[in-house]
Amino acid sequence: MDRDARVALKPPLARQPFAIEEHIIAAHQGIYFMNKPTGWPTSGRTLDDEACVQFQLMQYTRKKIWAVHQLDADTSGVNVFTHRKSSVPYWQKRLHFPSAQKEYLALVHGRIDQPLTITAPIGRKADGSWGVTANGKSARTQIIPVHANDEFSLLRIQLRTGRTHQIRVHLEHVGHSLVGEFWYNHAPCLLADRHMLHAWRTTFDDRDDIAGVVAPLPEDLRACAQKIGITIPDIIDRESPFQPRFRLRKQG
Repeated sequence: MDRDARVALKPPLARQPFAIEEHIIAAHQGIYFMNKPTGWPTSGRTLDDEACVQFQLMQYTRKKIWAVHQLDADTSGVNVFTHRKSSVPYWQKRLHFPSAQKEYLALVHGRIDQPLTITAPIGRKADGSWGVTANGKSARTQIIPVHANDEFSLLRIQLRTGRTHQIRVHLEHVGHSLVGEFWYNHAPCLLADRHMLHAWRTTFDDRDDIAGVVAPLPEDLRACAQKIGITIPDIIDRESPFQPRFRLRKQG
């Protein structure tokens, strides 16, 4: 299906109002770890763009805020911000593997029973979209199955590189596109209102006070898992939202 046909089918972005303080996982020394809600871009075109998490956090803190990294609007989960622009380069480096380990939870089409490593290079295709290309940049994605039935799987996904749309491109490449995926598959999936990808956990090496942060799962992902017969293990919910080497403040 070509892009124009997909655009015609795609429903409007579901951007629901949210209470910003309920989405702050932790704050420390000017760094804010957010559980980004689905439907909201991380940042806008300018600092005055109201339709993004960055602006909402600025309104809440009454400080200028910068995004350290981006999540797709339809991807939920751990998103890092700072009110010190000078600290953005440092934290961008800290979020790269192996200094940090980013782990996602995903609902995908098809049964995956065994761990899988995907190393296909990612670059621009002839139509301008992202995909696996011979001359693309190296990319590495680790997949750990959690639960599966004959039609769907719940996966833990660990990134070793940070290419644009890496998880979505790699999952399409191996024939296991995300449930709800609109672009990276042979035809749009209409089983969910958005792609079922959640930035679940980020853990850090011992150079910082922060051991890790965990973003609790959103209700739409839980509901989708139930609908397609996938069980979310209790251990995922037992993970502490913040795992400090110091006493974190909930806000500040």
